[in-house]
Amino acid sequence: MPYSRPSTSRRCDGSGCSRRAARGEALHSRHGYADEGSYYSQKRTTVRVSAYVVSPDRRVRAAMLRVAGEADPDTRYRVTVGGRSRTVSGADLMSKELGPFPVARGEVTPVTLTPAEPAHDGEDLKAKVTSLTLTPQRDGRAGLAVR
Repeated sequence: MPYSRPSTSRRCDGSGCSRRAARGEALHSRHGYADEGSYYSQKRTTVRVSAYVVSPDRRVRAAMLRVAGEADPDTRYRVTVGGRSRTVSGADLMSKELGPFPVARGEVTPVTLTPAEPAHDGEDLKAKVTSLTLTPQRDGRAGLAVR
């Protein structure tokens, strides 16, 4: 898929940009199909939500992720930012900042949300994501557990 400039927003002040958010068309969904025992009962499912962001500040080495929307609180999700993943519950996914995750400076970083352990390839995500927001961590601490 060719890279297209996502519709992202950021907040900036005198000390630099504070966050990068992907919404609407900048969120990409991958779909699958699941059935209830026959071909005629197939329904389209969302199996992944992704966004692609670029760090607005070359001094930033890590970022915290906040996911907005709705998710099944009992489902386990895998959140991947660049090459690092975390597994969290749906309740934590929607209520906590996740990370910090390492962010490559000046490079496109994929942010992906999938089921942690899907029963089959077409299992529904059971989440409706409205935005993914990365907030830079200037001290560069990466690889810590979910807060």
